[in-house]
Amino acid sequence: RKYIKPALISFRIKESGELEDDVAPSPEEVKAQSAATSHLSDMEKILNKMIRDANLLIKNADLIQNDESGFHKQSEEMNAACKWWPMLHLVVLLVMGFTQANHIVKFFKGKHII
Repeated sequence: RKYIKPALISFRIKESGELEDDVAPSPEEVKAQSAATSHLSDMEKILNKMIRDANLLIKNADLIQNDESGFHKQSEEMNAACKWWPMLHLVVLLVMGFTQANHIVKFFKGKHII
């Protein structure tokens, strides 16, 4: 990770409280100001990247939340279907057993075995 060295920034202030405009800045001051500006622009780039990443995370979190809610709804529907499926099986088995027992009794009565 590349860290940028901080630059010192200074102002010359008159007693009136205004900034000095008539004095030309020294080359060191110009260099310090350009370094501070480039540092600020790098910080702005980093900050903008962090904002984009945060927005991407929020967008992805919303998509995942929608997917999760759909999966939860599907799971609830499957759970409700699983509650009734065994009961339906039992009803079918009881009806089939009763029907087969009636047919066997009719068969034996028809052949005069019972």
